[in-house]
Amino acid sequence: MSRRRSSPPPLRRRRWAAIGATAAIVGVGLAVWWCLQPSRSAIAETLMSEARAAQRQKDFARAEALAVRAGKLDPDRPDAAWLAGESAAAQRAWSRALEHFDRVAATDDPAVQGPVQLRRAEILHKHLHHLREAERAYRAALAIAPDDMAANTGLVRLLSLCGRMREIPPHVLRVVRQGGDPDLLLLLVRGEMGLD
Repeated sequence: MSRRRSSPPPLRRRRWAAIGATAAIVGVGLAVWWCLQPSRSAIAETLMSEARAAQRQKDFARAEALAVRAGKLDPDRPDAAWLAGESAAAQRAWSRALEHFDRVAATDDPAVQGPVQLRRAEILHKHLHHLREAERAYRAALAIAPDDMAANTGLVRLLSLCGRMREIPPHVLRVVRQGGDPDLLLLLVRGEMGLD
């Protein structure tokens, strides 16, 4: 006797068909939802907009926090670390500001290297009084932009403070040639003539 295979009851077939259709709908729904999610860079851009607004409102703690979040979402954004550094500096959190600026300095973007080295030098020189590190940062800024007036002026003031008057003339001349502070010439003359 041969047994005929009996087909599954119609109810069971319908149940499996319903489960399969539901799974397909859920899968399509998840795929559509995933595609409609904003990218990490889009979220980072939104956070940066909020950070800039907070900075304009002088809410520097919030601006720094938002910029840090944006930088974590999109690490290829030196502007996030820059804004975080400026916001930390506005709060007089100098060490934190330097950490942010060091992240900017780690990028390969030559357009930001000079300004970030100058900003680091100013903090190290004027606020933390780490003169050796400040000199290295000034010189790094000048290696990128030799005629930068602020970097030359900062280095002149630092060298003068350290009594290294013989190293000052080329930097003073660059500043004065560009229409900078002529009082730096007095500094140079006083040093050369021993009038300190």
